[in-house]
Amino acid sequence: MKILNWTEPNLTEEKVACLGFFDGIHPGHLKLLEQVGAIKAVTNNKSLFFTLSKRVTDFFNNNQTAIISNKAKEEIIAQLGFDYYLSVLVSEEFLALSWFDFLTILKERFNVTKVVVGSDFCFGKDRLGNVDKLISFFGKDNVTIVSRDFNYSSSTIRKLLEEHQIIAANKMLFQKYQIIGIVEKGEQQGRLINFPTANLYLKNKLLIPYGVYVSTVIYQKQQYQGMTCYWNKNGQERVETYLLNFDGDLYGRELTIIFEDYLRDNISVNSLADLKITLEKDLKNTIDFFHNKA
Repeated sequence: MKILNWTEPNLTEEKVACLGFFDGIHPGHLKLLEQVGAIKAVTNNKSLFFTLSKRVTDFFNNNQTAIISNKAKEEIIAQLGFDYYLSVLVSEEFLALSWFDFLTILKERFNVTKVVVGSDFCFGKDRLGNVDKLISFFGKDNVTIVSRDFNYSSSTIRKLLEEHQIIAANKMLFQKYQIIGIVEKGEQQGRLINFPTANLYLKNKLLIPYGVYVSTVIYQKQQYQGMTCYWNKNGQERVETYLLNFDGDLYGRELTIIFEDYLRDNISVNSLADLKITLEKDLKNTIDFFHNKA
C-alpha cells in the first residue's frame, strides 16, 4: 500500500475512493470498504482509502478522542488490501474548502473517478457537501452509497467504552481497544510487593474510565496476560501494567496494551500490605478471565 500526500499529485491510475473518518473500523465500515473491493474487481480502478488525521471536533477542542490511532488505522487498511492511503492533516485551510473544491482536488490531483460513501456522509465547508453533491459531480453511476447500519457506530462503541463495557465494544471493533506507548520509569512501589509494573505516560485521556482492567500486552511480537491500572496523578494520565509470567527490563521499550475487560474502580489503600492484598485479588480475577476465555 502506498501512502499519498494531500499536496502531491498522483495521477497514475484511475481510483475508486472511500471517503470518511472511519473511527474504530467496525462492521458498518467494513461493508463500505468491501464495496470498494467489489468495484475494483470489475474495473481497472485502484483502491484509495481517504481519511482525516483527527476528528474535526478534536481539532477545535485541541483533544484526541479517536477510538484507534492513525498508525493502527493505516495498518488495518493495508491488511485489507488497499492500494493507496491518503490521510489529510486537519487544518483551518482544509476545513475552509468548499465541497466543490474538495471533490475537484480528489479528481484532478488524485484521479479519483468513483467514490463509495455512507448514506449520511457530509463534507466541505460547513458540511454542505452530501451524497447529492457527489452524484452531481461524479455522476450517478460512479457513486456507491452504503446505507448506514444502525447496529454499529463509532458513537455506540465510544459509549460502551465509557460505560466499562469493554467486551461488548471489542466485539464491534476490527481491532480491540488498545494503546501503544514507551515504558517510562515510575515510583517503583509495585516491585516492593512483587507486582512490578510497566508505566506509560499519556498525552490525552483515554475513552475508558479510570480503573483496573484485564489486559493483553504485546511486547516484541509476544503476547502476555496482564492487569492494567489507568489513573491520573498530579494531572498526568498514566497506565500501569503488571505482566504475568514476565521477568525483564522494559524501560524504553514499546508496549501495546489491549484492554480486555473491566475489573474494578481505583481505590485508596492505607499501606503497601493492603495494596498487595488488593492486587492479589485482581490477579486471581485476571487469571480466571483468561482461563474462562480459553
